Formats: sequence, C-alpha cells, structure tokens
Amino acid sequence: MPEFLRHGAPGSLQRRQWENVIGKTPRPVRGSSEEMNAMTIAVLPARVAAQIAAGEVVERPASVVKELVENAIDAGATQVNVSIEQGGTKSIRVQDNGSGIPADQVATAFSRHATSKLRTADDLRNIATLGFRGEALPSIAAVSVLTCVTCTADAEAATQYRIRYGEPEYPPRPTGAAVGTSITVADLFGNQPARLKFLRTKPTEATQAQRVVARYAMAYPGIRFRYTNDGNEIFRTNGTGNLQETILSIMGHDTASKMLPVLLETDDVSVSGYVGNTDLHRSNRNDISVTVNGRWIQDSNLAYAIEQGYSNSLPMGRRPIAVIHLLVPAETVDVNAHPTKQEVRFRHESKIFAAIQRAVREALSAHGAIHQPVSRPFADRGQRSYRGPTLDHARLGQEPDAHSPADVETGRPSHTPERTSPSAPVSRPDGARRSTQPVENPLVTTDLQAGQNLRRTIPELRLIGQAQLTFILADGPNGLYVLDQHAAHERVIFDQVFDRRTSQAADAQNLMLPERATLDEFQHETLVQHLALIEQQGFQLQPLNDLCWQINALPLSLTAPHCPRPEHVLQRLLDEFAAEQVISSPEQAVAATIACHSAVRAGDALGPDEMQAIIKQLAETAEPHRCPHGRPTVVQISTLRLEQEFRRR
Repeated sequence: MPEFLRHGAPGSLQRRQWENVIGKTPRPVRGSSEEMNAMTIAVLPARVAAQIAAGEVVERPASVVKELVENAIDAGATQVNVSIEQGGTKSIRVQDNGSGIPADQVATAFSRHATSKLRTADDLRNIATLGFRGEALPSIAAVSVLTCVTCTADAEAATQYRIRYGEPEYPPRPTGAAVGTSITVADLFGNQPARLKFLRTKPTEATQAQRVVARYAMAYPGIRFRYTNDGNEIFRTNGTGNLQETILSIMGHDTASKMLPVLLETDDVSVSGYVGNTDLHRSNRNDISVTVNGRWIQDSNLAYAIEQGYSNSLPMGRRPIAVIHLLVPAETVDVNAHPTKQEVRFRHESKIFAAIQRAVREALSAHGAIHQPVSRPFADRGQRSYRGPTLDHARLGQEPDAHSPADVETGRPSHTPERTSPSAPVSRPDGARRSTQPVENPLVTTDLQAGQNLRRTIPELRLIGQAQLTFILADGPNGLYVLDQHAAHERVIFDQVFDRRTSQAADAQNLMLPERATLDEFQHETLVQHLALIEQQGFQLQPLNDLCWQINALPLSLTAPHCPRPEHVLQRLLDEFAAEQVISSPEQAVAATIACHSAVRAGDALGPDEMQAIIKQLAETAEPHRCPHGRPTVVQISTLRLEQEFRRR
C-alpha cells in the first residue's frame, strides 16, 4: 500500500495521482440509485435456492442413487432394484417394495425441508433413519426430470407425480402400480450444462453408482438388491441376511473365500463384519466399506484403524479389503455433520478407533491362514501339453512386488475393473451377468482348508531339509510346507525384541574397539529423536562432533558373523527405521529393523538343529504367518496340487 494511504494524507498530489491510476472507471456516488440497487438484500427465488441446495446434495449420479436407496431402506423395503443408463446422466431408476407415500402427501414430499423422520431439534440427538433433512427429493427434482410412482398398502390406486427442473408438470394423479415407490430421474443436470462438463466418463460414473449400491447391499444383507447398468445385470443379492453370501454375490468367490469374520463388543461399540486375509489386498482403499448404525460413511480415520489392525502383515503400499459394521449409541454420534451425510462425528473417536483395530487384529490372529501359491491350470484340457508357471512367480513363496500393478490373486493389472473394486462392472459377452458360483474345474482347486492355522500345524511338521540354501522343506498335514528361512527367523527375532521392550534391557555386546559412524543429517535427526528407544535395544552410542557418533556396544543379535560392520549396521538401521515408522509405531519399527539384520539370510547353510529350532520358535510367535514386513513365512503346496502337477489326477 502507498505511504500516503497508510498515514492518511488527504488531498495530496500523490493521492490524486494514485486515484487517477486505480480509478479509471467512474464510481457511483454514495447513496445513488445504482449503488443502492447493488446493495439491496433480497430473498432468492425458490427455484434458484433449490438449484443451489442441489449443488450440495447432488454432486454426481451416484449421489442421486445414494439418496434414493436410503429412502427405500427407510421405507422398510425388502427389495430394491437400481438401474442406470449412460452412467446415470440419461436415466436413474430406484424401485422398492416399501411402505410407499400416501397420495395426499406426495406433493409435500418434494417440498424443501419436508420429512417424516423428525419433528423437533431434540430428535437430532437420536436419529435412527438414513434420511432426515428433507432436502434430497426437492434437490434432485430441481436438476432433473423426476417421475414418482408410489402406492401404499391401503390405497385403491397408485399415485404418479412428475417434476421438470423444479416445476410440477401436473398435480399428483392416480395410476396403476404395486405397493412401494419407483422414482425415475431423467436428464440429470439437463438445465445445468456446466455441471455436466464436470462429470467423469460414463463408465466411471456407473462404477461410482454401483459402489453405492454394493455398500448398502452389504450393510443390509437382509434386503434383496439388484443393480443393472445399461440393461445388463451386474449383481443380485439374495437377501437372506447372510453377509458372507452377500459378499460372494458382489465380490465373487475368489474374494469371498478369503474373508475372515470379525466380531467384537465393548461398552462403547459393537464391531462386526469381514476382513480379507493377508493374501488379499489392493492398491487403494476402494474396497474398505464402513457403516455406522447402518449408514455407509467415508472416514479416513476408521479406514486407517482397519489398516493398523493388520500391523505389518500387508506389503508396503497395499490396502486391505474390509466390510465393517459399527453399532454405537445414537447419542454418541453426530450424523448431521456433512451435507451429503457421508461423514459423521463421534463423541469417543479414540475408543472407536481402538475397538476396530483390536477387532481386526483378533480376527487375523484367530483365523490366520497359511499362504497358498496361485493355482495354474493346464493350458488346455483337451491337449496333453502343460503350460508351466511364468518366470516371475516360479520361485516358491515369491510375491509380486508391493508396488507392482499386478494383483496378488490373479496377476492381472490392478486397474482391471473386476479387481480394483467390488462394485466395478465386468464386461461379459451378450450382457451375461456375473456368476456367483466358482467355475467348476477339477484341475484347479483351492488348497486352503477352512480354519487351518499355522500355530496348530507347525508342531506336526517333519523336517525334510534345506533347498537352494534359502528354503526349509517340511512334510505336514495335507502336503508340503516351504519356509523362507530369513522371513521365518525374522518373525522369531521380531517377537523376541518387541516383547522385551518393557520387561528387561536387551542383551548387548561390547566392542573390543569402539567404532565411529558418520551420519547424514536425516540419520542424525532420527537418532537424536529416538536415542533412548534405540539404546534400550542394546546400542551404546556416544556423540563426538557434528554428525559423528561412537559405537561402544551393539545388540547381541547384531554381532553375528553375517551382520555388516557396526558403522553400516547403525546407518542402515536409521534409514530403515525412518521408513518403517510410516506404517508402524517407533517400537515396532526398531524391532523390525533389528530383526531384519539379525536373521539368517538366503544363502546361509543351516544344520538340521538350526532349521528345527526356527520351525519350533515360529510356532510360538504371535503372528507366524508373516514376517514383520508383511511377506509370508510359509507356503503350503497341497497333496492334491502335487498330484495335479504330476498328472496323478
């Protein structure tokens, strides 16, 4: 700002020159009619106000589907059919067999703030329905051509009502229809071409709408849902109330067979549902579904709580699959925190977070399954030639890279709709719908037996020997077991280091001659920040000057012959420790780093006693199926699989 304006020098030459620069256009004189008209406060026309409200409630076609499906559920429907055309921009139809709307209340239902869900502000504290604002129907009608056909059980005829971009085309009139409500939304955003430009492609919008229906189908497994896109049925649920069957109908057999039940009840929350085992993961959070008192919400904190329940059991950068239902007292959750009701606020969020984390961890521990290699069929049942495994997966126990676009179950790119999302449409010839049953093929079987757990299986293993100086081979129930000697030993050491973090000081080995380690700035900052925790594990360190530290002692496990020099041990520990903290606590991070550098490595020759000790100690760990970084410790190759490979079956 110029100096004369800061000090208020009226009438100066500088001020007149400044006004000539910034005031090229004449300004209205204060009190003139032009200024008064610009400042007049007026109430917006109802049509404009409705379109503004629609901008908050109706963001895309999936928003319309969500609001109409929620209304159908609130109406007590036991069957909900959703069909869309051209991504929902041409047509969206939601039909239910609920209670319907009385004929004399149909027009009122499309008025702003008209609702049957509450009457006073006190009712907001105990909302038990999905819709309650009275904004959804009028907002949708303001930006589309909406037709409503509804009928109650005691009505002599159904009622039809149509609204074109907020204006009724005709008053409610009688028509013929079954009990329930059917709402058709056509030409969405037809009166707002600018809104259409901000929509994604039609397949993307269809996927978003399908995700909404899938989430509510899994939230209400007792309701029969059917979703159709451009005339093709994508999925249909049976409405038996069995959540696992609903997951099967939506996600398919491969995914549903690897889901583990979750159940935990505390004084503050009830947690139930299913989570994928540690072999089942994705590159994003699209397949994490959370409902609170039957309401599907999108909450990054709760999704993170689910991920934390896996600890380090998943490869870095991968996300689990989960369907979690939370039941909390209505007065402890605020569902009126977001215009689209997709976010809620909890009174005791930390308790909810801890309960989810504990429930997922207990489910994985109780139902942890042994990792299975992906079955590969013969190239052609009609021919006798055999197509061997691809080179990338030929090594037993080797998983795709955590950042690879390939999905762990199929090897297909992760962007394929069937794998990225349970609600993505699958292209099928002639519009055939997805089958909910596994394809019958006697040459391809699922090795995994229900309830099989490594802790119960390991004591029954019989050591065979070592293969490739990397793997421990053992014979056991229903097949051959292959242990990665480094991953298995790493899990053993991790549990030993982590369990003694508070009970006793770690065993340390003094160095005959202290060594110096020169750190970079990032390593130095990490060391200073967590010096007490690192020294608790057996390090004895002394600062010298600038970035140089003296190493007087190391943890006993890091003094083995295969361990690198003390200087390199400290540098690597600090680098990996900093990276580990991103996905785990500092205590877990330092334990995982020490375990990684202390464990035997691929290429180390082991004697029978050493291998037997690793097998025995692995069975006593808290999570014997995975190393601290998420890789499997054991792979089982079933007897049936071996017989297939040798063509005995």
